[in-house]
Amino acid sequence: MMGAVKSIDWDNFKVSVPAFLTLAVMPFTYNISYKIAYVLISYIIISVFCGDIKKIKVSSRIIAFLFIAMLVLTH
Repeated sequence: MMGAVKSIDWDNFKVSVPAFLTLAVMPFTYNISYKIAYVLISYIIISVFCGDIKKIKVSSRIIAFLFIAMLVLTH
């Protein structure tokens, strides 16, 4: 499973941060839904700051909004 880590483009900020969060969040939260939420939200935030907001599909935006609502309402 860790063999796929070497194929990640660590020089690309938009790819490396969500990939790192994928690896780091799961052991700390023990919850796959939190991992997916943090990775999707971080990817959208990074894409917004890099100016690639048009490349994000509407369905991903809706799911990220629902994940944000889940995290706010449950904690």
